Amino acid sequence: MVIRTLNIAEDPEVENSGFLVQLAEQLNSPRVGLMYDCGHAYLCGKGQAQAILEKMLPYVIGLHLSDNQGVHDDHVGLGMGNVPWLELMNMVKQKAYSGAIIIETGSLEDAYASIRQMNECLDIPLH
Repeated sequence: MVIRTLNIAEDPEVENSGFLVQLAEQLNSPRVGLMYDCGHAYLCGKGQAQAILEKMLPYVIGLHLSDNQGVHDDHVGLGMGNVPWLELMNMVKQKAYSGAIIIETGSLEDAYASIRQMNECLDIPLH
């Protein structure tokens, strides 16, 4: 079971990573993990994407990646907005993350660009 953050784009004041970590700790099950959404986390304010990932990372089994300008949840390709995704991916690499990576974009072009960015950053073979 994967538990994901609320849609922070609708209410930027709602930052529920602490609640999610508490829930994962209380359930204490290898079948339950968290989905980190970098776009939602970035909308919480400067430095929050990193702080939220740091808090959630021990329980993360899925990364939901998209980029935005910090105002709306735009779902543009990685590197096309302001989300510090390279820094976030370095944090993930340091923890030897091996879970799912979900890229959400609004176009096929952005999806391919994001896949290329991820391949360069994480050295993920695509075939």
